[in-house]
Amino acid sequence: MNNMFFKFFKLEGLGESVKAYVDARIQLFKLEVKEKAANIITVLVFSIALVFTILMALMFLALALGNYLNSLFNNSYMGFAILGLFFLIIVLLLAMNLKKGFLHKKVHNLAAEILNLKKKS
Repeated sequence: MNNMFFKFFKLEGLGESVKAYVDARIQLFKLEVKEKAANIITVLVFSIALVFTILMALMFLALALGNYLNSLFNNSYMGFAILGLFFLIIVLLLAMNLKKGFLHKKVHNLAAEILNLKKKS
């Protein structure tokens, strides 16, 4: 009876077509997820490398500046103490900006843009 219904309305291959369509959509979804994951991993790896390189450069520049200030003050620790206070002030400013500040909004917008991963063309 069911077979006659499908033959009457010429729907014999409908089940296979729907199944093929659903399988194709699942495969497309998997490929899109893999592409987004690959983009996120790529951005993450390059961001970590960039942050590491910047931190290393800052560390060596701070050491050089500390030694230079030590030679200016004819003291073996004053340059490093001044730099320590400077970095402490930066940490305090960043801590105050943690929840509601301008810097928080900029970083949040950048992260949202990276995670959105829409191609702009």
